[in-house]
Amino acid sequence: MRIGLALEAGGVKGVAHIALLEKLESIDIEIVTGSSMGAVIGALFALSGDSKTVKKKFFSTLKKYLPVFRDKIRNTVVQPVSKISCEGGRNIPIFQRSF
Repeated sequence: MRIGLALEAGGVKGVAHIALLEKLESIDIEIVTGSSMGAVIGALFALSGDSKTVKKKFFSTLKKYLPVFRDKIRNTVVQPVSKISCEGGRNIPIFQRSF
């Protein structure tokens, strides 16, 4: 029987995907597919075939690039660009982010 694995998107769920791969280590997974973070974890697994390598590469990359993203998010400017009129006369601002 051929077994495939589909991993979903969701950013932080990537860590859960790694834990799942560790639990499924004894199963011969022939096909791996995914979306967004699931595709990243799936690709690492397809290249290495080993959940320990996936975990090591994932966390070393996260450690390397997280400060860059954190600084970029801190420097994000959020500005209201428009308003939507709602029931009851309330106006809700629409925001735009710029980096």
